[in-house]
Amino acid sequence: MKRKFLPIIFCLAAFVSSQFAYTQEIKNYYLDKEEFEINGEIFTIKVHPKYFQLENKNNKLFTAKQYFPNGEEVTGEHRLGGRAHLIDPEAPMNIAKSFFSESELQCLKDAKCVIYISPAVSIEGDILETKIGIIGDGNCFFSIPPERIYEFDQAIRDGLKFRLEEIVHTWGFSYVQGFSIPINFKKKYNNISNKQ
Repeated sequence: MKRKFLPIIFCLAAFVSSQFAYTQEIKNYYLDKEEFEINGEIFTIKVHPKYFQLENKNNKLFTAKQYFPNGEEVTGEHRLGGRAHLIDPEAPMNIAKSFFSESELQCLKDAKCVIYISPAVSIEGDILETKIGIIGDGNCFFSIPPERIYEFDQAIRDGLKFRLEEIVHTWGFSYVQGFSIPINFKKKYNNISNKQ
C-alpha cells in the first residue's frame, strides 16, 4: 500500500522544492507604493493585482510630441516603434536568463510572466529611456525587489541594439518609441536555467 503513495510523495516533494525559494517569504515590494528612489533617481510605480510597471520619473521622450515632415503629429495610429527592429531577437530572453537567479527564473516561469520592455530608441539604435512592466498569474514576482528590476533594466539597455528602417532617417527623427518588447515566460522552455 505504501508503494502506491511513493510516486505522489516524490512529486509533491519536487514541487515544494521548486516553490520553496520564493514562497517561504513572499514580500510585496510594490503594494501601496507610488514611487521608489533607486541610486538617487526617482521611479514611479503603477500597480495592479497582476501587473506592475516601473518608470524613471525623469523620462521625457514618451510624452514628447513628434511630427512628420508634413507637420502631421505622430499618434497611436502610426507609431514609429514598428520601424525599429532588434538586431538579435533572442537577446532579451538570453539577457533575462543570464541575469535573474534560479529562484527568480522559476518564479517568472511558474507565474507565466511576461516582461514588457517599452523603449525609446535613438536613431543609432541605442536605448535612451525605458519603461518596464511585469504581468503574471501569481504573486511571487512582486517579491522581486525594485532594485533588481532597475539592474535588469540596465542590463537590457546595455545588451539590446536596434536597426531603424531607412525611412525614419529620411524623416529626420532623432528617436522612435511607442512599442514594447515582450519577454515571454508563458512558453514552455526546455532549459529555463541561467546556468550554462
